[in-house]
Amino acid sequence: MRVAAISIKAVAKISRHFNRSPERLGLEDVRAFQVYLVSQGMSWPALNLTVCALRFFHGVTLNRAEIPERIAYARTPPYSPDPHLIEQAVAKLKHWMRTAAPRSRETL
Repeated sequence: MRVAAISIKAVAKISRHFNRSPERLGLEDVRAFQVYLVSQGMSWPALNLTVCALRFFHGVTLNRAEIPERIAYARTPPYSPDPHLIEQAVAKLKHWMRTAAPRSRETL
């Protein structure tokens, strides 16, 4: 039931955004809506759920077979670690290495 609720919410949201019936919305409207959602900070997984709902709505409910294949899924942006965190980790390792007591087989 959760998937159905998400789908209904997504179709209602695009309809409210354009202030038109969802049956009258085309591919360009869907693409513009995707851009709007990204600009509002929607997460990639949530955006892909919305895309799935819109693809289902156009393909199954409206029986427009040509539109669903052209609605693109969101791609996750490439991971780029925060260099400041890496520098902090390296500094901690250097500190631990400098302060560690010399070890030998006899002391273990």
